[in-house]
Order: sequence, then structure tokens, then C-alpha cells
Amino acid sequence: MQNKSLLWLVLGVYAIIACFTIFYFDGTAGTGDTITHFLFAKYAFQYPIFYFDHWAKPIFTLLASPFAQFGFTGIKVFNAITTLFTLYFTYRCAVMLNIKQAFLPVIFCILMPSYYILTFSGLTEPLFALFLAVGTYFLLKEKYLYAVLWVSFMPFVRSEGLIIILAFACFLLVKGKWKILPFFITGHAVYGLAGAAFHKDILWVIHKMPYRTLEHVYGKGSLFHFVDQLIYIVGLPVYGLIAISLVYYSLRLYKKQIDLKELFIPFTFFAFFVAHSLFWYFGIFASMGLKRVLIGIVPLMGIMAYHGYEFILHLLSKTSVKVQLFFKYGILLYAVIFPFTPNPAAINFKENMYLDASQQLAKKVAQDLQQKGLSSHKVISDNHYFEFLFPNFDILRALSYKDFTIQKNDILIYDPHYSRITKEHIEKTLGMKLIGRYTSINEKRQEIYYNVYQYSN
Repeated sequence: MQNKSLLWLVLGVYAIIACFTIFYFDGTAGTGDTITHFLFAKYAFQYPIFYFDHWAKPIFTLLASPFAQFGFTGIKVFNAITTLFTLYFTYRCAVMLNIKQAFLPVIFCILMPSYYILTFSGLTEPLFALFLAVGTYFLLKEKYLYAVLWVSFMPFVRSEGLIIILAFACFLLVKGKWKILPFFITGHAVYGLAGAAFHKDILWVIHKMPYRTLEHVYGKGSLFHFVDQLIYIVGLPVYGLIAISLVYYSLRLYKKQIDLKELFIPFTFFAFFVAHSLFWYFGIFASMGLKRVLIGIVPLMGIMAYHGYEFILHLLSKTSVKVQLFFKYGILLYAVIFPFTPNPAAINFKENMYLDASQQLAKKVAQDLQQKGLSSHKVISDNHYFEFLFPNFDILRALSYKDFTIQKNDILIYDPHYSRITKEHIEKTLGMKLIGRYTSINEKRQEIYYNVYQYSN
């Protein structure tokens, strides 16, 4: 009862923090994918094919679309609710693993700086974390068919769901549950049939997958890239605890004191972590080396951090009571304080939670065009944030569902960071006239600018 009471207290406090964050901070956690996913969800009612867009992530679009009708605040509410459920099922997983203080893995999850930041975004990683937490709970509870059916839909939350399916399949093979493995195809079968009418292809879930490439689309990098980047996701204290947990698991495995259920946690973590490390190292599957993908395995990392914490206390069990208490509460206190420290791995509220420099500049563009009486014209831009600022933003063009066409008085805003067309093409081929240039300096002390053109032929 004490554990459950503490859990509800922790979830209640988090819910209050989430409400404050949503209504106090106006940031969108970036200007790229976070906004694009929101736009797909927002316009899915109007354009149902968006529910079957592989890049947009069909299940995310399906579940988020009702919330997206209330604007970006709605999508933040959706992801906050998603995170609350993730924390709850992380607790349930901890209980199934016989963790005595089952609320502590939940606290470790909450204290991961990037998890807090990206919860209040339009990104898909928080929903992926929920699906992983629920699937892991079913597995630990030995509801194997439920686990398989649930996890089979994870590739439609994020494509890395295929990695999770393989991890679950390995567990079930070791358990001798090979007869239910064919049910892993359920998600693909359901979505293949449901989207066939839109794509004219029952195998669209394979043919339309945007990451089926071995080419270096976004480059490649160090094999240890994610080892370096993990600290910026979980923060220094949790990073250290996860590292120590690896010693804990290794010793228990060596002594044959660990059961398959407990081993499943670090095994799945490594499967996911190593897969992404290899994708980036070889530059395959359109990997960009984005550290935020690790948000998808937050429930596993919360449990691993707890085992690292428990292992430290075990090593200190023969020391004085004062030493034990110092480390027991000192580690927790440091974990609580760290996200608010001036550390690059902590939360920078100014940079992370408010509109960034490019968005602030975009608002100046919108205000200027409004003063000139041009804000009601059709606006074309590859920067999706302008959809928030203009009533006639060409959404289909922005989401690549419409060819680039212009008519008299149309406004085109050229942002070199996003644009799929060149400035020379705009000026020479299209013959558009430059009517405004707006510049500023971003958080990295780099120049950012927007060129505004109008077509008047």
C-alpha cells in the first residue's frame, strides 16, 4: 500500500507540473518533426490518407488527432497523458520484477531531462515509450499473446518497433512459446488492409516505408555516438546509475542469479541501443543519429537506473548507517537537483521550453505581412511553423501531398534551413519578387533569415 500511495502522489505531482508546463511555456520542442507530426494529426480528419502515412506514424496520428484539433496545446496534453500512463505501467513492470520500492523507477524516469522536455512536443517517442511499457508489462505478467498483439502495432508508432518485436520474439523463443510468434504480423496485416484503399497497394506498409535504404541519406558517425549522447537524454545521475546497473546484471548473470524476466530489461535496452548505434555508424535506414530516439526506451532505463541504485546500496550494506543513509538519500537528492543545474545535460528552460529564435523571427514576419495587408494571401513555405501564423497556409504543399504551384499574389517564404527549392529558382525561373528579408541570430550565434517573395504576374 505504501508503494501505491507514493505512486499516486508522484503521478499527482507530475500532473500538476505538466499542467503548469503546458500553459506557461509556449515552446514546441523544435521546429521540425515536432510540428510536422502535429500537422498530420491536425488535418487527418480533413485528409484521411494522413492516417495511413508511414512517416507520420499511423497510430500516433490516430490517437493524437482528436487532441490536435485544439492546437499545439492539445498535442502537448496528449503527450503528457501518454507519459502519465507510461509512468504508471513502468511502476507495474517494477512490481512484476519484485522491486520493493517500485515507485523509484518512476521517479528516475521523471528526472530524465530530455524526457521532460520532449513530452511537451508533437513527437512520437513518448507514445512509443508507452507502448513499450505496456508490452513489457504483458510479457512480465506472462500474458504472452496480449504482449505479441500489442507489440505488433509498435512499428506504426515508430519504425523502431521492429527492433522491439525482435527482442520480444527472442524472449518467447527461449520460453518455448514459438507457436504465438506468427501473431507478430497482426499490426502489419491490419494496417495493410486498412490503408490499401488509399494506397492502392495491400503491401503499402512495406513499399511506403521511408527508411528502407542502405544509402547514407543523412551521413554516418561514430559507433559510440549514442554512448556519448545518452547522458543528454537521462542526465548525469541516471546515466551513472544505468552504467552501474550493467555491472549488477553482469554479476548476476555470471552467478546465474538472474531470471529471464529480469534479464529481458537490459537485453531489450541493448537491442535497441546497439541497433541505433549500428544504423548511425553505417549510415543506413536513414539514420540521423538523433539522440531523442532513446526516449522510446525510457521505461527500461528507469528500471535499470533503479537496479544500479540498489546495487550501490547493497555494496554499502556493511558500512555504517550514516554512510548508507548519506548515499541512499544523497543519490536521490542529486538526481532531483541535477535537471535544474547549469549543465549541458540538464534542462535549459530558455532554450528548451520557449519558442526558439527562428520561431520568434517567423512571428515578426507574420506581423509585418499583416501590417502590409498580405497575411490573408495564400502562404507557401517548407517551414511548417508558418501554419500557426497564417490562415491560408498551403498545408498540402508543406506535407508533400501537392505539387508546387503559384498564382497571382501568392506569398512564398524562403527559409534556407527547410526549403526544398533554391533561391535562384524562385527568383529566376518562377520570377517572384523579393518583398522582404528578415534576419536574426539563433541560439548558436548563427544567422537565420527568411526571404519573403510575392508572385504578381
